Amino acid sequence: MKKQLITLATATAMTAPAAVLADSHDSHSPEIYGQVHMSMNHIDNDDTEGEDSALNISSNSSRFGIRGSEEIQPGLTGIYQLELGVHWGGQGSDKTSTTGDDSIWRQVRDSYVGLEGDFGTLRAGRLPAANQYIYDANFFINTIGDPGGLTGFDIAGNAGIGGRYSSAVQYTAPMVGPLGASVTVAPSNNGADEHSMILRGTYEEGPFFGAVNYISKPDATVEDPEDDDITSQHDLQFLVLSGGYEQNGLRVAGLYGLVLDDDDLTDGAPEIDGEDSFFSLGASFDITAQGTVKGQYTAYMADEGSEGDSNLFAIGYDHALSDRTTAYAVYAHMDNDEMASRGVDGYGHGGGPDDLAGPNNDADPNAFSVGVTHNF
Repeated sequence: MKKQLITLATATAMTAPAAVLADSHDSHSPEIYGQVHMSMNHIDNDDTEGEDSALNISSNSSRFGIRGSEEIQPGLTGIYQLELGVHWGGQGSDKTSTTGDDSIWRQVRDSYVGLEGDFGTLRAGRLPAANQYIYDANFFINTIGDPGGLTGFDIAGNAGIGGRYSSAVQYTAPMVGPLGASVTVAPSNNGADEHSMILRGTYEEGPFFGAVNYISKPDATVEDPEDDDITSQHDLQFLVLSGGYEQNGLRVAGLYGLVLDDDDLTDGAPEIDGEDSFFSLGASFDITAQGTVKGQYTAYMADEGSEGDSNLFAIGYDHALSDRTTAYAVYAHMDNDEMASRGVDGYGHGGGPDDLAGPNNDADPNAFSVGVTHNF
């Protein structure tokens, strides 16, 4: 169910979990795979201190990878994957480059070595963090209007857990009927004193899919949005519920997340009292054998009285040119409160050119994008 939602809604299956990826392993034969994703975008950030609109071409989480497996002994198989982001257009400064801004090779994506057998799957390397739940209910993956910009990074005063852990270990248990489970641990929280952890349970039966995720992020640094010199340390916890339904060309999916924080605050630090939350609800429908219409609404709800809420609206059309190639058009609009300045071209999208200023507080950015994705 989950894989169908992601593939049909966004023409990408590159973020599938280990248990799904394992099905594609061909023993002794490494597989070269990837995705080319290019779009032309008009981004208008409404009210900024510099240029507030621009037309540009960007690559959006394009990637290239090698994966495979090797039987070590009967019932025990070694697996591996190395995946690199490829970025040749859009805003270079919003991507992490390991080789310099002039290189098209960008941040390492899901890359690991592991073992699988009757006991399940164990893998270690650079592994998904927030990406484990963001794709449960996402009809605009890596395009303008991706809801991950509100449900992933920008949680609790910019203390989101990010898309991936740089160093992590994950165990995925064998399916028990419709039930699945996994645990991910990032040792020492990638530099902090304690470990980060994600517990995930899933349910897949017929047209229904559901998941519950618990994330623990100790020693999270939270910055005051009005003063970069004021920070505080928090032991943050996240609870995210998601679910979806697919039948006769109709797909509906949503998620709800809650930020939990009971820590005492440093003097002058921003208050996070466990009331930050977010939710997203979207749907797509196949109007022809090749054409799909879709829409999604995502809301980020900050502490009561903080005026930090944001509401994201996105509508789009996908047209399958072949089994592996899809063209699309997307329009997205963000409605920010007085103390919010979130944009429409965040999570996974290449963004605008370097000279495009980001939105100010209370700005209402919007964007229109046409693009194409090709999986190989």
